[in-house]
Amino acid sequence: MSSLTTVVYDDSDTDHIKYINALTGPSQGKGWSPYVGLSLNEDLEGAIHNSTLHVATITGASLEFTFSGTRIAVFGSVWPPTTTYVPLTISEYAVRAVDSAAANVSSGSFQAPNLTIPKNNLEFFTSDDMPYGTYVLTVNLTGTSIDWPYYLDYFAIQAPRDAKPLLSTTTSQSSAASSTPTSALQGTSSPPSRLGPVMGAVAGIILTVAVVIVAVIFVRRGRRYTHVAYDDEDAGQRDTPSPPPPTPFVLPYYYSSDGMTEVDRLKPVPEAPQGMQTGPPPGHGGTLRASHGATRPVDAPPAYSQS
Repeated sequence: MSSLTTVVYDDSDTDHIKYINALTGPSQGKGWSPYVGLSLNEDLEGAIHNSTLHVATITGASLEFTFSGTRIAVFGSVWPPTTTYVPLTISEYAVRAVDSAAANVSSGSFQAPNLTIPKNNLEFFTSDDMPYGTYVLTVNLTGTSIDWPYYLDYFAIQAPRDAKPLLSTTTSQSSAASSTPTSALQGTSSPPSRLGPVMGAVAGIILTVAVVIVAVIFVRRGRRYTHVAYDDEDAGQRDTPSPPPPTPFVLPYYYSSDGMTEVDRLKPVPEAPQGMQTGPPPGHGGTLRASHGATRPVDAPPAYSQS
């Protein structure tokens, strides 16, 4: 049994896939748009090949794909509708030979099932076995809407291993009896797993969260230290005793032997009556007592006489 080659064309290969928007009606010129993203749960939902899809939300959109091979399969995703009572998503498939005006050599249709969770890598259409040659696959969307779009993922083409593909792309070699990712094509290789990018994204998210938590801890700790220092400063200001009030100056009293204080001596002396002698008796000298109790002689003032 001869070995087969499986050629996979991703939906993003617009060099070989011709997307055609609606040609008539109120949605003329609209139809297809690219989608980039990973499956949320590959174990449950399946992988999205190359993390890309082409989404059609307008009935009347179509596409054409020219390929060389003996068989072709179309894979895509089906996501749950966003509302109830949504028109069914229906797509029509037809394969015809490029160099022949004969009728289609293979055709079929697909109606999306009403699911509760997304499913990726689903088989939409698989052609009959055909002689090796160049064919055109046409896909017409006869029922789709923004509430239940059509999601195209990739094409898988089967050809003899020794046949030279007319369209260049990366191929994978397998025998006709080898296991396949789906029951659509013998020898079809599984799309590369997206587990690596998913794990990388999860690790990046965990690292980002850890950095944010550490930054928040440092910021909160810095604010706490600033608050404590501020309180200590206020407490120091409150605990500092106020300086004592100034002691008022009191003029000391000095007593002498004549019983007069210094304050009394500063008072003006009244004028003595005529003929009255003032001052101490002749030959008697007064003494001035200092504030510390010692005495020193004080010369008697000259005798006062009225001239």
